[in-house]
Amino acid sequence: MKKIIILLLATILFTACEYDNYDAPSVTFSGQLLYNDKPFLCDGNDARDIFLFFQEGFGKVDWGTKMHTLADGSYQQLLHSGEYKLTLGNVKYPFEINEFPAGTVGYDSIYYDLKKDVRQDFHITPYYEISDLDAKLEGINILAKFKVKKVSGTSKPAPRIVKARIYLGINHFVNSKSPVVAEQEVDANFSGDGELTVSIDAIKYRTGYKENYRDNAFYRVALELENIPDYYLFSETKEITGIPEEFDDITNQYLKNYKQPFNVVSYFPDSRRGILSDWLTSNAAVQYTMYDGWSDRLFMCAENWGNPTALQGAVYQTFTLPAGKYLFIATRGFNWWDIENEGGKDRAFFVVAKGKGIEWKSPSIIAQSDCGDPASRVSMPLNITLEQETEVSMGYVVNFPGGETNALSFTAFTIYAI
Repeated sequence: MKKIIILLLATILFTACEYDNYDAPSVTFSGQLLYNDKPFLCDGNDARDIFLFFQEGFGKVDWGTKMHTLADGSYQQLLHSGEYKLTLGNVKYPFEINEFPAGTVGYDSIYYDLKKDVRQDFHITPYYEISDLDAKLEGINILAKFKVKKVSGTSKPAPRIVKARIYLGINHFVNSKSPVVAEQEVDANFSGDGELTVSIDAIKYRTGYKENYRDNAFYRVALELENIPDYYLFSETKEITGIPEEFDDITNQYLKNYKQPFNVVSYFPDSRRGILSDWLTSNAAVQYTMYDGWSDRLFMCAENWGNPTALQGAVYQTFTLPAGKYLFIATRGFNWWDIENEGGKDRAFFVVAKGKGIEWKSPSIIAQSDCGDPASRVSMPLNITLEQETEVSMGYVVNFPGGETNALSFTAFTIYAI
């Protein structure tokens, strides 16, 4: 009985080996995605590939063999010799591939009888171009700016851009799999031609990778188009340097009542305007507009919306800092500047000044940022260095001329020791 069992097992093993010993893949299919005869940059995430090879016959059910496309738009796949159909993943893409016209359902396919290596390039027309990418550190934020241009000549109208993203990595391999990412909604009225910005917290980069003591980061931006959630248009990879190793938030050691929800001591008779605890003002007119209590606002502010009388003055707190380097950040609120602002720049500033109080363009000002600058619409960073223990005042100062429509708002103030 033992001899029969051993013989039977040996027969099964040898039979299995006979059927399982296929020749190794020996044919290479390779190529490059091209746009205007130059390499077209892709995501590079292997979970978001573009091409699929299919085989038919042999009684097999083929779910397709993915061909990975690298970030530089190149691809290479090792296959068994045989007959294949090459097509695209059944999702929408933010570009058109000339060799694969989209049908009502899915994409066309190309037949290949692979007996030897094949080099095949494909030609892409994206709905948008990304160019002139640059990033800089503003406060604790890495702010990326880039230009977008809508491309003509596509067979279908370009969907609108709905989101801009920025991805950070510790090397050149940055794609949609990178764990440190931030996104920003794009205004529905954006035409598709112009400049976009997207920012990410540098602290998120510092903590997003283990034992990350690098002072540099690699970054890419990407555009998500309407109704195309599965694949984005990507920029080149670039490097930013000078990222501080530590960000020590010391706000609660020196400021009080510095973020929403603000503590309101009392309201004026109209019940919308309020006076905040711990904040000082240079005059009654500025005090009256220092807080907006409407439910969709609840922020610190200053406003002179068509009043014939000019609004001048400051809102601030005073405290003493030891010698060192500091980063002050004012986080903006409701941006009336985006809606209507006759004055433009030079109407209001976020300020750090020596001593008690803040005055308009005083020589005691150590650092200031113009609230009317488009770059100040989200946050306003100020870097200062104190050589010795110094009493300083931090806040905002305004000079809104009579008859103009000017307003600004803040939701938080932060101090970091660097």
